[in-house]
Amino acid sequence: LNNLPYWAPYHDIFTKASRQSGLFCLHTNHSICAMLEAGSPESLPEEIEKSKEHRAKTHKLLEVQKAVFEVFEDEEDIENWVDGYCRFHIERWKGTPSPSKFVFQEERAVLLDSLRAWIGDKILVRFSIKKDGQRIAFVIGLREGDALIHHSTSYDPEYFKISPGKVLTYKIIHWMKGQGMSRLDFGEGAEEYKFTYANKVYPLGKSFISARTNVPFILNAKISKFKREQVKRNPALRQFYRLKIWPAGQRVKALFFTFMPFDLF
Repeated sequence: LNNLPYWAPYHDIFTKASRQSGLFCLHTNHSICAMLEAGSPESLPEEIEKSKEHRAKTHKLLEVQKAVFEVFEDEEDIENWVDGYCRFHIERWKGTPSPSKFVFQEERAVLLDSLRAWIGDKILVRFSIKKDGQRIAFVIGLREGDALIHHSTSYDPEYFKISPGKVLTYKIIHWMKGQGMSRLDFGEGAEEYKFTYANKVYPLGKSFISARTNVPFILNAKISKFKREQVKRNPALRQFYRLKIWPAGQRVKALFFTFMPFDLF
């Protein structure tokens, strides 16, 4: 289990129960979660309103260039929306150490099925910016109480100079205010753009649980914990692992071992 929130009310109960189960269990630190929090929905946009860049770019794109901010909570135009999201996600990460998984048709199908399931659960919100009839920025959001989880994002790289992603985030934060939400959860990872908005950082854990006879799984769990501890202590090794070793392992896994339940490296 990845990305377990230590702050969740069920976390201590889950950890205790797993250790009393008789199963193999190993709990480790895994990553971080950046979050924008406010005391009330009304105060959520206060920080972003201080950004002249966000206000100016939003005015130019939406008021001058007549782009449109879209919000969908049902299946309206969902297949075209997903096609655009995946196309720009592939383009954005092409030639990088972490190419998009959406180059594979089965991954695009999983995304579409997931969105439809979340619509059924009444938690999905799709956001986009449409300019000249074409969508150029996308965000998949999930409702959770007074929070919106910023699940994933994609945008047309050709428009990076007008920052459609920043405009979309600006509009989402104001939309959240109107919905009575006071937390924007950016999910797992320390991508730089998240810290343009986040004012809190929380730890995330990872748990390995299995029958004690599952030797390959147990070995992978212990190697994973050792690897993370060693990489964390050594900045040079961490950089080499992030840029070289992990991307290579993911490429091999994607090509030959798609259904493996763990990472190669």
